[in-house]
Amino acid sequence: MCAKVAGCEAEVYNYESGEVGKGDFPFRENNFHVVPSKSVEELGWEGGEDNLEGDLKWYWEDFKKRGVKGKFDKDDEIMAAKA
Repeated sequence: MCAKVAGCEAEVYNYESGEVGKGDFPFRENNFHVVPSKSVEELGWEGGEDNLEGDLKWYWEDFKKRGVKGKFDKDDEIMAAKA
């Protein structure tokens, strides 16, 4: 879906993250980790609506507007380990 939003071909590779570490999400300013199970349980939340592809489009357009050059060092390391 990220490749589709960025307008390029997707290449999917499986790798052992324990060997090379985890890749980054290149066009998001910061990492995020969300496990809402406690909130859902405590608040009785029924859930919300989301649109992952729409969110990715927003992040991609924002990334391009900021003129930031992505850091793909970890991606290069993962690809080298795959070979």
